[in-house]
Amino acid sequence: MSSLINEISQFINTYYLDPIRTDSGYSPVNTFTWAIVLGICIFGVFRFLEKLEVKITPRFIISVLPFVLAGSSMRIFADSPASIIHPPLSYLLITPNIYFVVFAVTIGCLWLSIRLQKAGLVKDFHLIFAGFGLV
Repeated sequence: MSSLINEISQFINTYYLDPIRTDSGYSPVNTFTWAIVLGICIFGVFRFLEKLEVKITPRFIISVLPFVLAGSSMRIFADSPASIIHPPLSYLLITPNIYFVVFAVTIGCLWLSIRLQKAGLVKDFHLIFAGFGLV
């Protein structure tokens, strides 16, 4: 049993953790895994948007753009030679982790924006949602 645990641990380190620690990129194994995770997340996002009664309109897409730009800009903090963010925190800014971080922040801001609209505190969640992304 210990041998199996060691093999699984080595597999995880080799294909998932070491590439993040060394920023060495993707392999066929982790690429396939991340593709499966992406597919599952896409279905989850559509279900979540349905539950929140959010329609994918041009206005919604525009309000998501600040989050996309923020995510791609945050990558610079990990790549810069004079990086102000150091390991282990900088591992959150390396792909694929940065996608999960930006996704979580985006979903949280979307949920909060919709709650603010439903509470009558804002007229249109799109504006406050885009504003969160700009901040």
